[in-house]
Amino acid sequence: MNTQDIQSLSHFRANATTMVKKVRETGNPLILTQNGKAAAVVVSPEEWESTQESLAMLQLLALRLDEVKNERTVDFDEGMDQIDAMIEAQNGE
Repeated sequence: MNTQDIQSLSHFRANATTMVKKVRETGNPLILTQNGKAAAVVVSPEEWESTQESLAMLQLLALRLDEVKNERTVDFDEGMDQIDAMIEAQNGE
């Protein structure tokens, strides 16, 4: 992580437009500090969406692994239908 990707909250307040533009252009997250400690992270909308989709997939994978472990499984087609439904729900379709 580049030190330019870590800024104080007060610096961010004074330069918000420029810093948000940089996050959107580079795709790199910006860590904001308060009293020298990480307080928030600014990410692009695309990065946020990608992260949320990855999290949903990991949660689904964990659920499926638990089902296999406890012998509560479904056939392939039903499982794929469930995955498709979750993706559509996440995307607001």
